[in-house]
Amino acid sequence: LSYTVARDDTESLFFNIYSQQDATDVTITLGDLKSGGTTVVPAGDMTLRVVKNWWQRDDWADAKPGFYPAWVPELLMADDRVNFKYDDYDVGTVASYAPGETYYEPNPNLPDFPAASEQVSTELKQYSSKQFMVGLDIPPSLAAGDYTLTATVTGNEISGSRELTMN
Repeated sequence: LSYTVARDDTESLFFNIYSQQDATDVTITLGDLKSGGTTVVPAGDMTLRVVKNWWQRDDWADAKPGFYPAWVPELLMADDRVNFKYDDYDVGTVASYAPGETYYEPNPNLPDFPAASEQVSTELKQYSSKQFMVGLDIPPSLAAGDYTLTATVTGNEISGSRELTMN
């Protein structure tokens, strides 16, 4: 996998893992971003997230009045095995409403998540893919060139790694 990044910028790099077998208790970890064996960005300064598809309310303009559930791939999680029940995609209860204004109570069903982590936990289903996001700040002093980091997958049933190349 190859990416082009800009120095002095925050980058979000996405990749997929396609599994040919079921795998539970899977951990994906990142190595350091390196150039010629020299660490440029330590793994601890990067964020790895699994992209969770989850139900959200959507008020499609061309649909009947009201909200409808939509399956959206956008929630970036350290562990996507958190099960959001059907009603948990709601923002929360309406606390007050005046014409042109709506206020919502926080939803108590949403769990707390770590702010940053260079590893994620998940499970992989046979013959399906799962998307992941690497977030990193590219140093302003970074010279043009080839840089690599390794994503490693370990689990009860599988293990392997893939090098991600940036230039």
